[in-house]
Amino acid sequence: MNHQASPAFQPILNPPRARLPWYSGGWQALLVLILMLTVSEFILHQQRQQFDNEQRQELLVSLGQLRTLIDTELNSNLYLASGLVSYLRAQNGQYDHDTLEPWIKGLLEQGKYIRNIGIAPDNRISYVYPLKGNEQAIGLFYPNLASQWPSVARAIRQRRPILAGPVNLRQGGQGLIFRAPVFLADGSYWGIVSTVLNADAVQESLRQTATQLHISYALRNLDEDEHPQLSNSTELLDSEAVSNDIVAAGTRWRLLVAPRSGTAILDQRLGYGLAIAVSLLTAMLLLNLCRAYRRQTLILQALAESQQRFAGAFETAPQGMALLSPQGLLMECNTTLCQLLGQSASSLGGQSLLELTHPLDQPVSKQMLHALRKGQQQNYQQEKRYRRADGDWIDVWESAALVNSASGADYLILQIQDLTEFKRMERIKSDFIATISHELRTPLTAVVGALDLVRAGVVGDNPAQLTAMLDIAHDNSQRLTLLIDDLLDMDKLRRGQMRFELRPQRLQPLLENAITLNQSLLKEFPVQFQLLNHTDVEVEVDSQRLLQVISNYLSNAAKFSPAQGVIEIESETYPHRVRVKVRDFGPGVPASFHAHIFQQFSQADSSSRRQQGGTGLGLAICKELIRHMGGEVGFDSIEGLGACFWFELPILARNEPKTPQQHQGAAA
Repeated sequence: MNHQASPAFQPILNPPRARLPWYSGGWQALLVLILMLTVSEFILHQQRQQFDNEQRQELLVSLGQLRTLIDTELNSNLYLASGLVSYLRAQNGQYDHDTLEPWIKGLLEQGKYIRNIGIAPDNRISYVYPLKGNEQAIGLFYPNLASQWPSVARAIRQRRPILAGPVNLRQGGQGLIFRAPVFLADGSYWGIVSTVLNADAVQESLRQTATQLHISYALRNLDEDEHPQLSNSTELLDSEAVSNDIVAAGTRWRLLVAPRSGTAILDQRLGYGLAIAVSLLTAMLLLNLCRAYRRQTLILQALAESQQRFAGAFETAPQGMALLSPQGLLMECNTTLCQLLGQSASSLGGQSLLELTHPLDQPVSKQMLHALRKGQQQNYQQEKRYRRADGDWIDVWESAALVNSASGADYLILQIQDLTEFKRMERIKSDFIATISHELRTPLTAVVGALDLVRAGVVGDNPAQLTAMLDIAHDNSQRLTLLIDDLLDMDKLRRGQMRFELRPQRLQPLLENAITLNQSLLKEFPVQFQLLNHTDVEVEVDSQRLLQVISNYLSNAAKFSPAQGVIEIESETYPHRVRVKVRDFGPGVPASFHAHIFQQFSQADSSSRRQQGGTGLGLAICKELIRHMGGEVGFDSIEGLGACFWFELPILARNEPKTPQQHQGAAA
């Protein structure tokens, strides 16, 4: 493609030019002296202005070179690390050290600044590569690290990667830490992936470039308290520096550059005589005209080299990139984006970004572009769909940032990541779970039926030892049946294929029926059910689905209640809604697990040695079932004092029609 620089990259160079003063003799020596002093002062002032303007232009060029270095060096490392997040999402948070280690080793070999990569499910570091030299990091719990938790919490809260630091590392040296939160397909937070970049190596690269440019610099992190920074000078004054704000990996940075030796001071000296003053004035003017011409030539040469480096990085970027006008018109596109959209750079040029955007995604894109033009935000990120030349739609992750050019012509820089493969892997994973669940149900039903016949003595009396083994097999087959049922229910809810028979019903008989049907739990667990009050309200629900929710609450409460404990079932009415609560007096829910309690496959004790069984899907299914019946779920718990799980449903007004309804649930 043609890399002719757009006007956004052409700074306006218009340094003021000193003009030769005109002087003629006067009647009196005093008048001549005053005139020469005035002319000398004027010329010195003009010279100082010219010097300042030239110096600022040099600093702007140096600023652009340092920024290009930062963008190129950091982003190339961070894009490598981002692949690990996509891998963990595709694996639904599951990973094997032996499988993962060769890949991460390859990342470290490609990223020259990557020092180590750590994986922290539930914010606790469980894996670090390389392990040698980083043993102290294993087991660290981020919420306990006052110096690192704020940046981790910010990445989780904003649901996007950030670049934190520089920070002092326990294993020595300084590091820039790329925090990438992992959110699974259902939107639940899984953990954090931390990529530690060698801040000392980055600092050395910046220092070498700054030495060649004869400047001092400081790179400040604006999103962290007290603004930690990388700098080659402790005496850099903001008043002498030029700056530019950068957004790298979701973090705002400010890059400042200033002349290393400070601003030159031009001394004014009085001439010893009129002839010497005129001669020096003429010589200084000619000399400075030459210097100005030479400086202007060097500035233009450095600017051209900077533009060439940027164009090279732009063209060879592994993701699609484009330059847009503030109105959203494509100005420049790299080869990757052209291949992604199946169009040439010339055909894309001048098109509106909205023309390529799916109609359903256009309102959000319009809002984002409007916010950038109005200065309400400096960047945005969103998932959307682009139209290819063949008419197909592809899923992409789009990020855009507003860049303020030195010439005053603002523009947008756009980055587009293809999500086609990621979406395909998500579909394969979902279809795999559904297929496995369906294929297991038929043979498992036969196994359970055969076990029931043998246990019932149909084929003859069973010895005591065989009876015990049959009981174990029967219990485990029942657990496997429940697991498959949960997987199928979750898949139906996600696909929107679960049907609901919504009918107006009185709540009290439903609660009483649920307690009756769960009496078998009292044989397995030494607890008691206690229904505290009578609820005289009507709700519109599917009785079987509501029974499934209550049964899950009662089963969980029985598992975690102490021996001879009491499980209380209580209902409270509010304006237009009723809340049903199931309270136990067991160990309660750990505070660290509160945010994950209703997520899929979530268990407070997920180790292989946990005392209570379960799939970790029950509460997630309860949440979706209640949501499809127009309600919501929640819980209250203090660790060590028990837990109270509840759900709320709308109360059916007595004047509403009470006709049965059928509907198919929306996709979860």
